[in-house]
Amino acid sequence: TAMAGAGVVMVVGLLVMGGEGSSPRVMSPKRSIASRIRGPAAHIRRLIRERKVENRNGGGLGRRGASALRWKAWASGANGNNIRRVDRIDRPARLPVWPVVNGLAFTMIDLLGQRDLARTLEEKMGGRVAPMMLDYHNTNPFVLVVHHRHSFSPFDPIRPISNLVLPEGFPAHPHRGFETITYVLKGGFIHRDSIGVKMKYWADENGGGPSVQWLTTGRGLLHEEFWDKTKGMLSGPPPPLDFLSDSQQELFQIWLNLPGRAKMMTPRVQLLGPGEVVENINKEKFGEVSKNDIPISNGDFPGVSVRVIAGSHMNVESKVETVTDVTLLHILMQNSDPERPDSIWETSAIPPSHSVFFYVRSGKVLVSGDTEVEAHETCYLQRHRMAGRRITIECLSDSADILFFSGEPIQEPIATGGSMVMNSESEISQAYIDYSSGKFGVPWEHTVSDSEWAKLVSRKNDEEKVDLFQESER
Repeated sequence: TAMAGAGVVMVVGLLVMGGEGSSPRVMSPKRSIASRIRGPAAHIRRLIRERKVENRNGGGLGRRGASALRWKAWASGANGNNIRRVDRIDRPARLPVWPVVNGLAFTMIDLLGQRDLARTLEEKMGGRVAPMMLDYHNTNPFVLVVHHRHSFSPFDPIRPISNLVLPEGFPAHPHRGFETITYVLKGGFIHRDSIGVKMKYWADENGGGPSVQWLTTGRGLLHEEFWDKTKGMLSGPPPPLDFLSDSQQELFQIWLNLPGRAKMMTPRVQLLGPGEVVENINKEKFGEVSKNDIPISNGDFPGVSVRVIAGSHMNVESKVETVTDVTLLHILMQNSDPERPDSIWETSAIPPSHSVFFYVRSGKVLVSGDTEVEAHETCYLQRHRMAGRRITIECLSDSADILFFSGEPIQEPIATGGSMVMNSESEISQAYIDYSSGKFGVPWEHTVSDSEWAKLVSRKNDEEKVDLFQESER
């Protein structure tokens, strides 16, 4: 079925969230946050308990001493100089795929201790995918981040065989209750969905920059995504022999949770950067696909350029409409002199309540003045009521490339199962019942023509009595 061939991202989703047939994972934010308190508050309580023991033994701290101790813990702990400190650093696993031969070779080089060489080769040749197993307690409202780096060569002898098992993309699969964000840095994607939208979006290597598809799945839809192998041909023979070139592909796929009030909203699609809407069959029902550029913030920090994908940065605001309070930035850093690093990015605009983390795509950086983070590592910052507001990132290499995430946590339970993100197990079960009964749309094979797909997605909207969308509108 369509679900069985949904591709790497669906496999990752099933592994992280639990399979379609398994019990959904449900978490309560209040219970989990209370059980995971870190930072100055806990540090202060521990020190005061120790001082109380000293008092009983003649230490004589007293109330004034306790107040001084609280201030010392504040100043020397996570809030010293109002700096937000690092909680932990993870290195996501990198799985071999597209082409698997490259990925296996890079993995072997990693195992031999040559991680820098493996990173360099992967950046040039592709062949791996890195799913980041996010701890939702610390990244709420972000559920999942996956870094793809692939290449497709007409001379790859394994490619015809692998295509029999795994198509070069993600066949039609269902989603409900969250948003998918696809950020294309090399190559491109071809998208079709059950609300009648076909679109192409890509990274323009000639100055147009990357592209973003921001898909709000809301109350449910099916969509497919396939690599556009006519894009990303960075070198090779000119037309008409360009089909002999390798297609280089790189993107991030991000899952962003929706609050309960918005989980059953009408699905919508937004596009930032280079792309085109080829079809919008049901635009009277679901509206037009909005299209805007990705704004860039320059000149505020030496050697730093910031693409504002969502939210705002230094009075530069993205035009993408978000349901939740999130900031998503692509930070590019360049030192003028590698011997004397001078490229530093800083922000004091992130509230202490926000979840904050970032992924280093390339380069090496220093965070909060004391923690180094290398390429292909994910850095999570502390979040508690006494956390600092100031975040600093200093480039330690010739250049650095960072994807930065910040968001206000959704104070609701979360239930995840396969490709659905809801608030309870019963809602997950209902989502799969609705999908199985055709209420998300009529599934299609990825091999069908555009005209056949158009008939299927149009037919969905004619089945008025069982159509979940029309029931919701009534």
